[in-house]
Amino acid sequence: MVAINPPEEPTPTPVVKTEKTGNSPSSTYVVTAYALGDGFTPTHGITASGRRVKNGVTAACPKSIPFGTRVDIESVGVRTCWDRGGRITDGHIDVYVKDIRRAVVFGKRRLNVRVLQ
Repeated sequence: MVAINPPEEPTPTPVVKTEKTGNSPSSTYVVTAYALGDGFTPTHGITASGRRVKNGVTAACPKSIPFGTRVDIESVGVRTCWDRGGRITDGHIDVYVKDIRRAVVFGKRRLNVRVLQ
């Protein structure tokens, strides 16, 4: 008797809802926060682009958003994509905050994000 395994389910692609607001489209992203020493982020504070992380400025964005691109995140404000992350895929942005407590409190949110440049 030969065992036949059922085909694997495809990994779902994140759904990004797009709507027009002004000149730039707004999309719903999963937004999380990270901090130095959180167990995922190197403690040296150097981003994938070679810049230092900076509270209120740095965001880790998917590769589809180039380094230096500014994004306006609902209820967070404008951040610049200077970092990447192993878990950051299309439809997900990770904002840098100055300590782990703030990252934990931030949690995981679904927010509108507008790419500015």
